[in-house]
Amino acid sequence: MEYVHKTKWTDDLVKQEILKVKDSLKINRMPTRKEIELVTQNARLTSKISRSKGYYGWAKELGLPIKESQTTIGKQYEFQIKEILQNKGFIVRKMPQNYAFDLLVNENVKIDVKVAKPYISNKKFKYHTFNLYKKYATCDIYICICLDENEIIERILIIPAMKLKITQLAVGKDSKYNEFNNRFDYLKKYSSFYQEIY
Repeated sequence: MEYVHKTKWTDDLVKQEILKVKDSLKINRMPTRKEIELVTQNARLTSKISRSKGYYGWAKELGLPIKESQTTIGKQYEFQIKEILQNKGFIVRKMPQNYAFDLLVNENVKIDVKVAKPYISNKKFKYHTFNLYKKYATCDIYICICLDENEIIERILIIPAMKLKITQLAVGKDSKYNEFNNRFDYLKKYSSFYQEIY
């Protein structure tokens, strides 16, 4: 599959080329970045995908499932949080794959979404752990989703990043972080602050 250097990427062309890659690989799902670059022998299509709707957005547009992975689970809950926030009256933009944060609320508040299934220790304590990866965040607020054993949302912790100068967060049943459960008011406060200084 050859592409001239200055391809004019319309939505129709992106869809058409994704489907060509899918068919050449004989798969019934959205191809991954590695698969697309293997077939096309360049990064132009993958670059366009990342800069526009992202892999999840294009997969949804084409009605294609995504290859299952831990990342896939995380993305599913990002879309769920996006919907919850929109139902609460927030304007929410989903950021492209590999962006420094996941959601932009009211065009000013940067949100990173984390999700964790429960972990049961040897002593039968249940807790959730979230990898934050960096001590100094690139977001304003972390939304940490604690799932139960059936992958149903148990708690939504809305924690200002300034409160978490750590690389890993562990939350038990009686955690001090429970005070952040459903604190959607923080998003309003942050948004109001940004609007005041614009």
